[in-house]
Amino acid sequence: MNRILQALSTLTLIVFLAFNGQAFAQRRFEQQQVKEKIETARIAVFSNQMDLTPEEASVFWPQYNAYRKQMKDQKDQTKKVLAKLNKEVAEMSDEELNMLIDARLGEAKALMQTRTDFIMSLRKVLPPRKVIRFYKAEEQFKRMLLEKAAEKRMNEPFETDE
Repeated sequence: MNRILQALSTLTLIVFLAFNGQAFAQRRFEQQQVKEKIETARIAVFSNQMDLTPEEASVFWPQYNAYRKQMKDQKDQTKKVLAKLNKEVAEMSDEELNMLIDARLGEAKALMQTRTDFIMSLRKVLPPRKVIRFYKAEEQFKRMLLEKAAEKRMNEPFETDE
């Protein structure tokens, strides 16, 4: 009898882990699909808004992709620093709080410098009108993402903590 219970427990655990792993894989697949849709939309919005020639596009997209990667890397680095200071603000010493402030200021400066460098590089390869269109494309894309996110939240059922 004891062996049967042990076998059933093991079988139950295996089935649970299999379904849990499958659900996790499904979520990752869905997240990847969402990322791909966002990238497709980004390319469409920027291409449409900026009206790049093939030559301009061949210069713009590699620079833009490198810029986005650099911005992401900087934000990830800041998250690591902030994770080290994973205390409640009320529990932090003044030294830790000053480190937190410095990290935030450093992040803002680094992001602004990266953005400035990118825009300056665009000015070297694109006419000013298309650089301005880049700003408009960015705004349009962000607005579109925010609208989609708000739409999604509106369609989700409201849950309470009862």
